[in-house]
Amino acid sequence: MPVAIFVASVKLRDWHDLNILKKAVDSLIKEKFHKPKLSFPDVSIIDKAFPKQIQEEILFYKELILEFEKPIQDFLMLGLISILENVSFTSKDGQFLRIVDRNIPSVKDSLKRQLENMVADLCIQQSVLFKEGKAKVKIIEGDARESALPKRYWGKIGAVITSPPYLNRYDYSRIYALELCTLFVEDSSDLKDIRHSLLRSHIESKIHYGKEVNLPVIDEILKNLSEKELNNDRIPIMIKAYFEDMNLVIKQLSQYLKPGGVVALVVANARFEGEMLPTDLILSELAELNGLRTEKIWITRYKGNSSQQMAHYGKIPVRETILFWRKNG
Repeated sequence: MPVAIFVASVKLRDWHDLNILKKAVDSLIKEKFHKPKLSFPDVSIIDKAFPKQIQEEILFYKELILEFEKPIQDFLMLGLISILENVSFTSKDGQFLRIVDRNIPSVKDSLKRQLENMVADLCIQQSVLFKEGKAKVKIIEGDARESALPKRYWGKIGAVITSPPYLNRYDYSRIYALELCTLFVEDSSDLKDIRHSLLRSHIESKIHYGKEVNLPVIDEILKNLSEKELNNDRIPIMIKAYFEDMNLVIKQLSQYLKPGGVVALVVANARFEGEMLPTDLILSELAELNGLRTEKIWITRYKGNSSQQMAHYGKIPVRETILFWRKNG
């Protein structure tokens, strides 16, 4: 997700001169509004989310920010995309952006408040994270299903802490559509390209041949679901695709870990039409097949089901867990 890469890159930068940032914020906010030359991509959510005047104000500040030199430009742009939901008729709600009826605050006031808060946060962060060069950060863009890191790291990584997308139908390209359309995509086809590049945990997942995972438990779940009337007939495709992709991720984890290296992976189980999916146990079985042994599983909390599922099948909570795997050897 380009949004995640951008946010991580800006937040973990060593901003050693905060006075420059403060001056940039003051300079940006002092500018008087004029009609922008930029436009949003032709994606339907934009007109649903923003009134025309708000769209113009966002694009006005985007134009101004693009005139700043990097990395100051990136800092200011992070502030801008951080307020998009607040100045829209949308709310991130589970699998999608929900349309809500509310009064939209001023873009200028929202941006000013956000950037000032970001600078205040850095005053604390700089004195802790980067004091005497304690933190060395390197951000690499890559696909966790493939060789995301250079091969020189094979067998060298001591620990991985991660949380993949849950098997919950969430399409993050829709949830972050406002941010993507403001900064990262030119048209709807770009947005679809991002959607189909993501780990296949959403309902629009495509079938990829040659990546099949053969586990009896997955076959049993898919068989049980085939006998039920699903609210979306693509759910079995998504389930199969999810474990195929996660198997590839686990292979890469094993490849990069050194012998004795540890993985801590946060994940949640799922339930479709009353059928329970023990995602944590299935992933642990895949881990065992890829040279990782399961040392412990922490249950962090139990999550409820949708009201529709509870009405038909009763309230059976699903667990959210942290899986601890260690590489053999």
